Amino acid sequence: AAFELSLGLERAVESSRDELCRQLAYRASGDRTSFDSVRLAYSLLTYLVASEALAGTAGRELVEGEGSAVGTVIKKPNRNLVTAALDAYFGEQGPDGMWVAGQPIYKSFRRSGKNVG
Repeated sequence: AAFELSLGLERAVESSRDELCRQLAYRASGDRTSFDSVRLAYSLLTYLVASEALAGTAGRELVEGEGSAVGTVIKKPNRNLVTAALDAYFGEQGPDGMWVAGQPIYKSFRRSGKNVG
């Protein structure tokens, strides 16, 4: 069970970092259609929490007896990436302290069932 948990957290770090970078690239390129500050915030949160949970662990042993494989040790979160994400997120905040309305986080389940994706 411990192996599956650490593998799941490792995958969460990878996918959240990828989404974080994707959202930063959309914003930097001026692609307002694809950029989503909510996705940016959630990917940043996931990246930080999962990275901190795994930071300093030994990594995965892919071949028995050879120790941690290269690329499986999770490092502490990249401070430059975190700073850029926070700057982007709060840069989207309006003068009134609100963010531009986008897709609602909550959707009614009456018409579409429980599929909110």
